[in-house]
Amino acid sequence: MTNRTITPRASLLAAIDNAAGPVALSNRVLIQIAFPLITGFLALNFDQFSEDPVTWLGISVAAYVATVLALLLARATVLPPENNRPMRLRMSIVLLLAGLVRGATVFVLGSQFGVIAQSELIFRLLNAPLFVYGAVATFAIFSASRLRHIDTLERLEIEKATLDELRGGIRERIKIQQAELLRRVQAVLTPAIAEVSKQIKKKSKNLTASTNLQNIVETVVRPLSHDVALNSNFDAEVQTAARRAVGAGLKQSWPQRISVGRMIVAPYITFATAAVALGFLTKVAPSNIGLAALIALTTGYVVFEALSRLLQPLWLPPILAFFAVTAAAILPPAASSYLLSISITPVSLDSFIQYVLFSFIVAWISFFLQFLRTQRAQAETEMSNAISELSILNAQLRQAAWMNRRRLAAILHGSVQSAIYAAAIKLAKAERPTKKDIRVIQEDISASLRKLEQLDGAETLPQVIEQIQQVWSGVVNITLTPIATELLVAFESNSVAASCVAEVVREAVSNAAKHGKAKNIQISITQATSGLVQVQISNDGKQLAADSKAGYGSSIFDEVSFAWSLQSQGQLTVLTASVTI
Repeated sequence: MTNRTITPRASLLAAIDNAAGPVALSNRVLIQIAFPLITGFLALNFDQFSEDPVTWLGISVAAYVATVLALLLARATVLPPENNRPMRLRMSIVLLLAGLVRGATVFVLGSQFGVIAQSELIFRLLNAPLFVYGAVATFAIFSASRLRHIDTLERLEIEKATLDELRGGIRERIKIQQAELLRRVQAVLTPAIAEVSKQIKKKSKNLTASTNLQNIVETVVRPLSHDVALNSNFDAEVQTAARRAVGAGLKQSWPQRISVGRMIVAPYITFATAAVALGFLTKVAPSNIGLAALIALTTGYVVFEALSRLLQPLWLPPILAFFAVTAAAILPPAASSYLLSISITPVSLDSFIQYVLFSFIVAWISFFLQFLRTQRAQAETEMSNAISELSILNAQLRQAAWMNRRRLAAILHGSVQSAIYAAAIKLAKAERPTKKDIRVIQEDISASLRKLEQLDGAETLPQVIEQIQQVWSGVVNITLTPIATELLVAFESNSVAASCVAEVVREAVSNAAKHGKAKNIQISITQATSGLVQVQISNDGKQLAADSKAGYGSSIFDEVSFAWSLQSQGQLTVLTASVTI
């Protein structure tokens, strides 16, 4: 399907604010108005210009210079550029006064060179202010729209560079963070475990060794897991960089197809036409200018508005749309000229051609204004899409950080804590632990510590659950409902989802055994909906207390699951969590 770019509706209030803003008297606009002020003046006096082109060209340039000087004087005094607020009344007065200066200049020079009659004073003083007002306002609107578009593109390029830098360095920073966190954990945990291992080897009293193991959990493992989980500048760095990267990757693009009707803005075209209509109609109907202006402007607005509505369903490439708007611009002056001819006075061919040229100019300006708004709207749409994609990137970056920082904390809080706590319970139960018992306990603890050096996690989800069952063997009976084959395949291709499910199971089992004193735990992992896996863990331990408060385990559930709940169902306590896959 051909891509169509929607052009937003033009805001008349926004256009007025642009015309009354500081950009109206910027150097850019003062240069841009040279073309309409000079050529428009010559077109308005075309019949006389052809008789003495040098004189009329000189008057035209002098009038432009006088107009610019008046506007520069106003910019330096009553309209300072540092004031960024639109000043509608003040700007209108300034433009009309600059027009009076222009009209006076034209009349004085024309009188001196003998090409303008004394009777034209009122006409020149009335026509020039409207002409200046229309020209400056038109190009102020055009420039403001263009500047906003350029500013948007420049900001997007900056954000793109920021995001490229973020993507390029993220992996290396994660590796550095992983090594630093691992060193911290080993420096604190290894000496504590070694001391208890010595006590086990010396066959100290079982309860003493058991108590010391539990003390390691409470005084070393738990605080350390919380500290690793909660204290890191890495997440903040990722979030800050990602926020700066909103909208990255976008470049100025050319719409494939645009609505022809949306390129025609009847209110603006009527406003621009009004700025030159008086001069034109003075020659067409000098004795009835008011009625002639009413007919011309009303007819022009109605026809342009009808064309806008009629041509909106017509989608064309920009070049063809431009020619379509140009062709359509002939109809309003044709209709106006016809009505003027049958109601007031016949319109000559020269006047009609002049009217059509004015119509072309304002229609072209309307087209380019709307085309710029179309480009900007397209860029903003793409930026909105990029923000949505960036939210996914943010999630991926958070997962990468969690896989190195939070997973380390989770291993401490889960595997290491579970192994040590299970060993403590086994020692407390054994009256005289055999060498085999001691060896099994030491191997469980050592295996849990080795996990700290294997954060990349090559183990499958069933292997992890089997290890959890082995760690708690003899303490609690853990049963796993067989996982569907297609779900196992999905976990193999999504290690992050598998890790998240493993942490949910590990934390739920640990809580049920430690806090609930459960004897039996049932684990079920099934496909819930597209993209979500449901993990359900039920145990026969103590019922939930009404005033129970969320602990660190809850923060793990919050981090790794899409949603979760913990409820009492009859004699069972059931944790249900959904994980994205």
